[in-house]
Amino acid sequence: QEIYALTREQIAAKERARHLKKLIAGMVCLGFVLALSNLGTSLASAILAEQTKANRDSESVEMKSTGEIVGYQAAGETFEVEQLEYEERRERRKLVSEEIRRDPLQVDHAHRRLGKSKNAMCECQKISFDGGKMREKDLLVLKAKCDGSRTVNIKRKFRDGSTDTDTICRPGVTISVKGRKK
Repeated sequence: QEIYALTREQIAAKERARHLKKLIAGMVCLGFVLALSNLGTSLASAILAEQTKANRDSESVEMKSTGEIVGYQAAGETFEVEQLEYEERRERRKLVSEEIRRDPLQVDHAHRRLGKSKNAMCECQKISFDGGKMREKDLLVLKAKCDGSRTVNIKRKFRDGSTDTDTICRPGVTISVKGRKK
């Protein structure tokens, strides 16, 4: 009986040792696979770094050989547009109205184009007056950033405290500024 119990203990100990050996072998294999994947990632990174260059001006990644853009910065810049005060709005409305009155046949005036609605039943000459303002310095920076490779947003604040953000240019879109007709 005693010999039988000792034999069973010995067999159970060998069984546990075999399970531990399998577990250790599995862990060694997992460590080897992880080391290989780390090496592969490092090699891929080194190859990409050798074949590409970063363009600081456009914030893109380009192929050295062809100059083709292969990646962009994902984030966009946001510029704030403030609401006009009552007097400023009244003065701007007066200036636009005078400008349109001086040349009533100019149908492509910016404020008339803004007034045309997709849902309009007629080709009425509605006029839309804008209500926002932006510092000229910010406008010049905004124009420079809309170079066809960046995302630029404008954020409008309204009197009730609500805001609205619109994308005005994204990769592939540029802005051209037209001067006033004199």
